[in-house]
Amino acid sequence: MDSPVIDSVIFCIGILVRSALDTGAALMQKKHAASPLANMSMCGYEATPQEYYQMKKRRGNFVNCQKCLRLLK
Repeated sequence: MDSPVIDSVIFCIGILVRSALDTGAALMQKKHAASPLANMSMCGYEATPQEYYQMKKRRGNFVNCQKCLRLLK
């Protein structure tokens, strides 16, 4: 009952859905606040030196990690 055309359409839809989910996940990453300890966030997330530098540059209103926000208040 399955034809090659239907199989290829289903395959293409799967690729489109997967790519849409991948881009959405990248947009919804948590943004942490830097802690006084090197390479750590306020909530305890261990970060690379590059991530820590980005956290230090980030202003408080751009932090969206709930644990970090609670500790900043």
